[in-house]
Amino acid sequence: MERSTYWLCFALVLALAAFNLFWSLGSVPVSDWDEARHGVTAYEMLRSGNWVVSTYAERPDYWNLKPPIGHWMTASSFSAFGYTNFSLRFFSALLSWLTVILTMLIADRVSGKAAALLSGLVLATLYGFVLVHSGRAGDYDAAFTFFAILSFYLVIRGSDHPLFFCLAGLPAALAFLTKSFAVIAVIAVIGLFVLLGRKQSRLLFRHYLGFAFLFLLPLFAWGIARYHHDGLLFLKAMVWYDLIRRSSQGVEGNVGNHFFYIETFVEGTAWWLYSSGGLLLLLLMPRIAPVKDQPKINEHTAYPLLLVLIWLILPMILFSVAKTKLPWYINLVYPAAAIFCAFSIQAVFSSNSFHRGTWNSLRKGIVVLVCLAASVGAELQIIKAVAKQVRTTDKAQEVLLKLPAGPQPEQRTLFLACEPRQSLIMIAAAQKHLILDTLTGPEFDEAVRETPEWNLVAVEMKVRERLALGKERLLTHGRPGDLIMLSNTEENRQYLETYRLSAVAMNEAWLIAEKRG
Repeated sequence: MERSTYWLCFALVLALAAFNLFWSLGSVPVSDWDEARHGVTAYEMLRSGNWVVSTYAERPDYWNLKPPIGHWMTASSFSAFGYTNFSLRFFSALLSWLTVILTMLIADRVSGKAAALLSGLVLATLYGFVLVHSGRAGDYDAAFTFFAILSFYLVIRGSDHPLFFCLAGLPAALAFLTKSFAVIAVIAVIGLFVLLGRKQSRLLFRHYLGFAFLFLLPLFAWGIARYHHDGLLFLKAMVWYDLIRRSSQGVEGNVGNHFFYIETFVEGTAWWLYSSGGLLLLLLMPRIAPVKDQPKINEHTAYPLLLVLIWLILPMILFSVAKTKLPWYINLVYPAAAIFCAFSIQAVFSSNSFHRGTWNSLRKGIVVLVCLAASVGAELQIIKAVAKQVRTTDKAQEVLLKLPAGPQPEQRTLFLACEPRQSLIMIAAAQKHLILDTLTGPEFDEAVRETPEWNLVAVEMKVRERLALGKERLLTHGRPGDLIMLSNTEENRQYLETYRLSAVAMNEAWLIAEKRG
């Protein structure tokens, strides 16, 4: 392949990846739980200036027990672009885009430039990589995957220059500081690779020591800084909950059978998995290509390919053994799957074991058609899913976005006469610069636990007996300009007239009223 052609195709693959990752990125409503909670924490970190202790509702957060790298990235995005949904997700999309580049660089070392381009195309159109809690979400799985793959790339480069192996410890440390003990899978892949590939390795003891030093130094620095603020409280909770409990039991009901991640992997890679698998069967058909005539893998290819195979298989095994199961835990393996798919497809296309003439031309034509169908099908799947997300409306977020900013928005309080979902807090606290409070009193947590369905209306109904007292709190403690959010019912509209409150934003589900002077 000519150099100019290669770089043109390289740019086209990156353009496709950028489209899939950034298209309408800020138009999708904030999702509850992880994404919204990360947004709140990053917002509060930016406002407080405390870059060590993660908080939620302006108190130290001992539920989300992740180290601070992800919060730092989101906070810096807020600082650069403002408090928007796009800012919340910017670093996930950017690092996923960079992951496509790293994947192509690794694939180039495995099987050449054609496989590199194909691996980028595969990864850019993988549903699991783009949409499952990763590239288009304000979560930290995309950042973790990027740091892990950067570490793998440096480990592979370490076969030529051992200094790169030492440097691989730093992105591995950043992976830990993003998703804590999920880094065990990364270290396990590197460890097994070093063990099995030691005959081809030029590594000495000092290089392993360098890797360990660069891995442990940032961890100790952060651990000491955190210890300075709250002793061992956060660190012990992180070990107990994120490592021991998640491994030994299905926390928060997130369980699955032994095939959970195989099923998840198939769903996340379906178009390319079936396509490359079908082509491999074509290659192995005895009447067309006897197995003994298959092309040999040379030593230069075998070393990085070994890491890709370990990277593809070992995390699947480790996460399957753990009791807590969530689909995005295996996002780490999607780039490896893209490389292996590309390697397999190229093997079919370039194999010399086919009979010459008609069969040879037919085989190449089949490969091209299958790849074209897989890429179009996978791309349409992503476009359809994103379009559906954009069309989805969250009525509570919708009414908050309609809320006009006051003259001193940072001094306004929004009282919620409902269960304060994290996505509401994200929208209100960050995008509108409001202080959040709830009218439901100390019984709120108990009411939420007893509510069978976690939504605003259900919890408001559950705590209705506390609502009258809570509304009085707005009149007693609220100041002119403070706000209250209520479901849009006849009873609540009459309440506004009774207490001389002005509705400043509403839709068919919710209304927000302002306290007059």
